Amino acid sequence: MQDIALRDGRVVKIRTLVREDKKALHRFNNLLSERSRYDFMPHPYDDATIEKLISRNERGDDIALVAEYENEIIGYFFLWYARQPVVLLGIGIADGFQGVGMGRMVMEMLIEICKDKGFEGIELSTTVDNDRAYALYEKVGFIFIKEVETFLGDGSVRVERCMFLPLKKDARPMSEPHRSPV
Repeated sequence: MQDIALRDGRVVKIRTLVREDKKALHRFNNLLSERSRYDFMPHPYDDATIEKLISRNERGDDIALVAEYENEIIGYFFLWYARQPVVLLGIGIADGFQGVGMGRMVMEMLIEICKDKGFEGIELSTTVDNDRAYALYEKVGFIFIKEVETFLGDGSVRVERCMFLPLKKDARPMSEPHRSPV
């Protein structure tokens, strides 16, 4: 899809998630620190769930991308519910690639994809204590809507801060709870 140059000089390839990425997506999840996994646990990383996510991506139900560096997935991003007017955005970056500009560049890329596809808006949620991510989302135009219950990959539920970016006039946030489509 495209290469992005990080502030530290590394170049990362952003591309579509493909079927051959199953094992690499497992490795990505294992790369995350406990804190990063706490902030980004959108779904289980078992084979059946990953297979469903890849199939949804292939059908166009979702848009899933990965960041690759030296043949390893170091970032995983998605726009779930791509057949709805408002998509649910998720962004996870391996610890060693945080703080070097990748998050902002990926956010801007995902926003452009949404505009090109004609979505009305983008919604996301973040843990209530992830101030760094919250600040990034505000910088790219997201506004705080409310606290929501988010259904996590391990089956638990937690309260998170919901943010929304309207892309069209009169766009409204999702009415559905935040949960994985699989």
